[in-house]
Amino acid sequence: MKVNGDTFGRRELLRRAGGIEQIADIRPVQYFSGDANLVKAYDIDTGGGLEFSVNENKCLDIFKMKYKGINLGFASKAGLHSPYNADQRNTSFLYSQGCGMLYTAGLANVGGACADEGDEQYGHGRVKNIAARNVSARGTWDKDEYRIKILGDMHEAAFFGRNLVLHREIETMAGSRSIHITDTVENLDFKEDGFMLLYHLNTGYPLLDEGAEYVTAIRRIEPMSDISREHLKQAGEISAPLDNVPEDLYCIEAGCDRDGYGAACLVNRTLMIGLYVKFRVDQLPYMVEWKSMKAGDYALGMLPANCRPIGRLAAKEQHDLRMLKPFESCTMELEIGILDGEKELEKFLGYIAVMK
Repeated sequence: MKVNGDTFGRRELLRRAGGIEQIADIRPVQYFSGDANLVKAYDIDTGGGLEFSVNENKCLDIFKMKYKGINLGFASKAGLHSPYNADQRNTSFLYSQGCGMLYTAGLANVGGACADEGDEQYGHGRVKNIAARNVSARGTWDKDEYRIKILGDMHEAAFFGRNLVLHREIETMAGSRSIHITDTVENLDFKEDGFMLLYHLNTGYPLLDEGAEYVTAIRRIEPMSDISREHLKQAGEISAPLDNVPEDLYCIEAGCDRDGYGAACLVNRTLMIGLYVKFRVDQLPYMVEWKSMKAGDYALGMLPANCRPIGRLAAKEQHDLRMLKPFESCTMELEIGILDGEKELEKFLGYIAVMK
């Protein structure tokens, strides 16, 4: 493993430290006040400059993330809310939508609230406020690497209704600057069901700032509103916060490398760091860009998805809903990581530039 630029084996590292926890650790915590009361989480420090928190009873989503003390994610004005006081109906969800670095949209709906065959669908779905079951969170040595892993299952299931399960695995290593997420969605019902999944990866200040640049590989780009169509040429540009401006939303059919991986990144050359996401295009064919330059709601979302963010009802009407047969499953892989320094930034931008 690498610590402060030096490479150590297990023995060599433990000569210098009383235990691995001196360098990297995973720590269970619980919130006891305010709207976040009763949120259970795991705080992870990789020892490579990367720190992040995973919320156990909110879909094992990632709320906080920092690199060398620099905040990377977007926390909304609503703040972190316990799933037990989150009203998800209609637009009420905005009062408990803390966003954070990553929240999961789905499993039955991505997009605005709607009703499908009498079944109420919340904005961006229910799963973001479902508590994980069968949770395992631990760090273990694997020869000379120290692996930190969190596992858990989220059940979106109803009496006389659907039975979708999201099996999630989050892994990083001591000294690492990246996180790997492996999700498997399984239909445990005895009838076919559609599922929609979008990874709402939200960047915020100071990583997001005037002059930063959003870059991804584009096969086709679809503005999702009239105002987004007007702003299409500036889709990758980041301005300073502006008062009372609408959000932009673009649905991008993602390009990929020779191995089938797509990617996007936000580059801040003032800080000389970037945040990237990689994903398999055969699993997640869309890279949705959510851009809010509004003062107080200043954020950029890089959102890999298996669907367009149009809501379940519209997706069904347009025959664009991914279906799972009884007991069929589908796996998605995601990597979120840090680019540090001009050399790494330019190399990754060059990698995206040759994608098709």
